[in-house]
Amino acid sequence: MVAWSDITSWTGTGLDTVLDDLIAERKDAVESRDNIASIDVSTGWEGAGATAAQERLTQLKDVCIKHLCLLGDLITATSTAQTGMGDVETLVLEAQTIADNYGFTISDDGTVTDPNPVKIQWYEKFSHSYADLNMSHLNSNDTKQQEKIDRETRLKECSDAVTSACNKATEVDNDYKTSLDNVANGQATEIEDFNDSTPGLSNLPPENASTEQVAAWWNSLTSSEKEEMVNSYPDRIGNLDGIDAVTRNEANRKRLSNDTQSYNDKKMEYERTISELENIQKDRLLTEDRPLTDSEQEELQFAKQSLESINSKLTELEAISTSLNKSSDTQLLLYDPATGENGHELTHAAISIGNVDTANHVATYVPGMTTNVTDSMENITNDMLNMKDDAEAVNAGSVATIGWIGYDCPPHPLTNNDWSVVGTGEAEMGGQSLARFTEGIQDSRNDGDVGVSSVHQSVIAHSYGSTTASYGVEQVRPGVVDDFCVFGSPGVKEGGWDMNVPEGHNYALGFSNDGVSGSYLGRDPVMDPDFKGLNPKDADTTKTGHSGYLVNGSHAQHEIAKVIVGKGGE
Repeated sequence: MVAWSDITSWTGTGLDTVLDDLIAERKDAVESRDNIASIDVSTGWEGAGATAAQERLTQLKDVCIKHLCLLGDLITATSTAQTGMGDVETLVLEAQTIADNYGFTISDDGTVTDPNPVKIQWYEKFSHSYADLNMSHLNSNDTKQQEKIDRETRLKECSDAVTSACNKATEVDNDYKTSLDNVANGQATEIEDFNDSTPGLSNLPPENASTEQVAAWWNSLTSSEKEEMVNSYPDRIGNLDGIDAVTRNEANRKRLSNDTQSYNDKKMEYERTISELENIQKDRLLTEDRPLTDSEQEELQFAKQSLESINSKLTELEAISTSLNKSSDTQLLLYDPATGENGHELTHAAISIGNVDTANHVATYVPGMTTNVTDSMENITNDMLNMKDDAEAVNAGSVATIGWIGYDCPPHPLTNNDWSVVGTGEAEMGGQSLARFTEGIQDSRNDGDVGVSSVHQSVIAHSYGSTTASYGVEQVRPGVVDDFCVFGSPGVKEGGWDMNVPEGHNYALGFSNDGVSGSYLGRDPVMDPDFKGLNPKDADTTKTGHSGYLVNGSHAQHEIAKVIVGKGGE
């Protein structure tokens, strides 16, 4: 097993240079494949020489495709190992964070100890049986016992994280070695056809691929291969975290346009059906004094219900289109129509103002309760447009701000008697999607063909969205999110000490008259010592309360804007 002392320096970026070299080698090999494919030894040539040339060309093709397949295996194995190293890094950080917060010690062999355990004397265990002890003494003992239980629980969590990290590191090391041995022995996973569209690589990454694996797969493709993927699979490419923003925007706009056209065609069809049946009904009542048959009535009712549903979808698509037109610098980074599955009963979408591939600072805004694409996308895009302008006015570099509706935001509890907003179910599911989304931005920026690798990322979140964001930032890979800012928060998971952002880079704003701000969904970040409190109000503030944080030109907006460019609290 790989030892704890060996993995504390592992990082998810440790294999970046290796991957870059392999990717460059594959692109050269594909170019050679294309040159070989253009060779013609059959036209105007017969006899033994022609036969020998054809045989040699066949051998050349076989060598070329095998080389490409082995390169593909190396890229896949290396990106898989890179993902595993990132997982190890996260587990190491989790263990170290718990240890630092509770004062535990982790030795080089991974043994976790508590140098300051809570000790309870034998007579304290039975203090409740003494009638002469006052209630304050009882409460004191209860608190001490609870502290002992808490420390012992955290000690086990820390030890489990160390064990998990070492086990994962051993698994990554063994799997990568096996893959390298196979390639060294010339054993390719699969020998594809010479004319395969993506020789050595799958046409699409597997469903469970990490953002690093997606990025490695995508960056390994040539320009023509990428173009073919966008044209063939726009629904997959547009929503794949790990692919550059320019390409995602192209694919998602293509899909949005196709869906709009399809729904408009269906709308015309149902309108025509309704018109025809209503005319038949009118004529019959005038000439024959009888209504439509039962089957005709069912068809009419079905057409009306379908038309209502289609008009609702078109309104939703129009909201996205209108939002995209608010600036010449927008990108549609997510367009994922509702599937009806748990966690995806609503359409998900994300629009950026600014180029996510090249901006110095990228901020992802997570909204809260009652947010949906139809009613909220335009307002959120306006808010992000104003926020981008404010952040860039700080003169700290270019900014891209993203309005991210990437989860099913809970409705108002009085809507259909849905009280999901008082629980963390949606927040937990949304947090997973948010972590992957931000990791995808980080990994996509490693493609030197379209982006600039260095990026400062922040997550800003309001209301229930701050709870969702806390679940995402708590599990995001280290080194991805640089600053985290919540406002009007009903609570965050665990607390600032458990967020995977640099120490001192958690921020919270809360108006004194914000009835939502508090701790009913977790820790109150305004009261958490691991969050820096930012004052949302100044002498010119006119609007406060739960909806006062993103008011254009406000002090609260400017405080958040400074966080976005890495100058929080200055």
